[in-house]
Amino acid sequence: MRNAKKGETMYVATINMPGYLPDTEPVEFESCAEAWRYLLEELERDWDAAEENGDFEGDYLEAHCWIHSHDLNRTGSVQAEKYVYSVEHS
Repeated sequence: MRNAKKGETMYVATINMPGYLPDTEPVEFESCAEAWRYLLEELERDWDAAEENGDFEGDYLEAHCWIHSHDLNRTGSVQAEKYVYSVEHS
């Protein structure tokens, strides 16, 4: 994780199950779009794992499409199955 310089806007990407502490530390990025691209890769990895385990219920496709249609320069969040993928200002 990188430390922001004074006056520099950083973006934090998190993956979390609502009601629980995150399993991993948030990851910082210099741009909002970089953070969304990271989350998209993580979402696709989680989607593949869910399909392999037979846990797939379809929310991953909706979340994947939402990220692709979302303005990647804006913060926000999307839920797929039991996890929320979000980008916020740090």
